[in-house]
Amino acid sequence: MNDPEGYMAKLDERVEAGYSDSVDESNESGILADENSLGTNPDGSDILIMTSEDQEKLKNELLNSERIVVDDNRYLAILNILHEYPSLFVGKEIEIVGFAYKEPDFEDDQFVIARFGVSCCVADASVYGIISTMDEIGSIQYEEDQWIRVTGKLSTTIMNDWELPLLQVTNEEKINEPENPYVYEYYIPLS
Repeated sequence: MNDPEGYMAKLDERVEAGYSDSVDESNESGILADENSLGTNPDGSDILIMTSEDQEKLKNELLNSERIVVDDNRYLAILNILHEYPSLFVGKEIEIVGFAYKEPDFEDDQFVIARFGVSCCVADASVYGIISTMDEIGSIQYEEDQWIRVTGKLSTTIMNDWELPLLQVTNEEKINEPENPYVYEYYIPLS
């Protein structure tokens, strides 16, 4: 970020303005964005803003969907909702793309389907995904960091005293790493 002070000043202006002049009605993602928004992500895409109303709308969209497709533009927003309300989504079918990531203390059949989530710049990227499991090893013999597209049913699991969503994978395929492997954070007004 070349101008952090300017960025924060623009963010403050947007919060004070209440975003009323920035709603892009053609944006089906439910996330506010325009070319004069808060700037751009490292890949050139708009930095996105999601209000509490937008979050509720997205949650309802997910609850009313037969199949949840975790797309790149809403990756973190969708996963945040699934992590916040895991029991509401039990039984839902989900499709997600990411790389296979395994913590040392996971069971043999557990792994995370993950992406690197970026808030500011690539240097602050964090692994963000969903804990997954496959019966036996699954049809794909994957290596850690292998990019995959999976479909499965959501359930829940308890890890470190937290209820988390668990994806029970029913179909998987190896894919190439996307052109842009990163997904970007959206921002929520503080008021």
